[in-house]
Amino acid sequence: MMTGIPDSNFNISKLELNSLNYTSIHTLQDLEADTSDNLFMAGNPACTSQMLEEFLGEEDLDLVTLALFNPSLPIESASKYVKRNYEKICEARYRYLSTLSREELGQELNLEESEAQEFLLHLIGDPSVEEWSHEFFSEAGQAFLDSYLLFDRGTTQQKLILEESQPEIVSFLSNLHKQNLLDSYALFRVDSENFVFNSHEIALEHDSRILLLEDSLEDHGAVQPLNYPDSFKPLENLDEKFIINIESGLFSVTNQIINPEQSHELKVEDIGFEVSAGYGDGYYPTIPFFDQLGELEMIVTFFTEMEYSETLEENLGTSNFFEEYLPVKKGYIECSGSLFFSDSSWISNGPSLSEQIVEVSDLPKESFLVVSFINEVGKDSILDERTMAVAVMRNRTKRKYELLFDVFPELDLKIRSETLKKLLAEEFGGRIDGTSIL
Repeated sequence: MMTGIPDSNFNISKLELNSLNYTSIHTLQDLEADTSDNLFMAGNPACTSQMLEEFLGEEDLDLVTLALFNPSLPIESASKYVKRNYEKICEARYRYLSTLSREELGQELNLEESEAQEFLLHLIGDPSVEEWSHEFFSEAGQAFLDSYLLFDRGTTQQKLILEESQPEIVSFLSNLHKQNLLDSYALFRVDSENFVFNSHEIALEHDSRILLLEDSLEDHGAVQPLNYPDSFKPLENLDEKFIINIESGLFSVTNQIINPEQSHELKVEDIGFEVSAGYGDGYYPTIPFFDQLGELEMIVTFFTEMEYSETLEENLGTSNFFEEYLPVKKGYIECSGSLFFSDSSWISNGPSLSEQIVEVSDLPKESFLVVSFINEVGKDSILDERTMAVAVMRNRTKRKYELLFDVFPELDLKIRSETLKKLLAEEFGGRIDGTSIL
């Protein structure tokens, strides 16, 4: 609702989801499933929580993973399993590292300085990093994980060997430690094949009904889980009414627009969330995403300038975008049918006819999870961090990220903001409060 501001004073672009003519790729009427198949049942939302708990005890990692991401499994149970999985693998790996001689340990950490630098640039979401071979990525990821284990629980002697072998990685891990992001980065951001829960896995499809319809029940990495309407393709030709012009440097997503003449006390934080927009002012697209059954999963504003829309579109085609950045929980926004995306100043004061607010309507009346995706984390100054996208999530996507934030509560803005404020006070002596970068 627009709190009484006359329509003639606004340039509101209305995105009515019901008018998108988005055609789902599959329908459940086409599903012919064997309900005795454990792999199908593990990823079927109709499966009971008791059976899903039993699946978590199996050795088959595909079975475990589908059960873990099943929305019928309580998040508390899923979170406990993920934490146990992390600790079991980390403890076994550290025991192995502890059996090695100084020379052997140095060989395990054998990454050239240039390779270490490239890997770290990849971890912070630097767009200049080129594609690597899967083999190199696995080797670099293992060296990083080993470095994390030695940094976190190693002896004095082991830490000295680590500092001599990988000074760049040690510096990066030290910065993560200061920001209280050491565990989340090392365990979630790095795509270790041993972990059932990481940034790569969370971006895959886990609904066995869809996987079966795609004939990919045993290869859930072969299916693109989220899609956006053809009317948004190609992005370089996107209708400008869905492109937000940020001029204040700040972006907001809210459940209403403030009428300054009627609501003197109402602020953006009372009705939604505000973030710094990428690298500043620019023109940024807002895009809805659906699963293969046609269910709305999330709406995302990407802080990628439209001149780079071709690169963004390539990443969206493989879900790479959401793997490259660190998710941070902003909170929940209550939706009564519409959500508004815009420059913060337009939400507070209303836009002129040359500017606009994107209103997404026909939305279900429910609570959406708001998540920001940030890059440049772990560098020497936290002021280098940038928010590269803001997503409002529902349905299965929402549940995946709720699991993430339960496993790593330090990614919740309420906790993270306190950490950042302390670091800013140390770095700038209190001259910057940091609210605008949170």
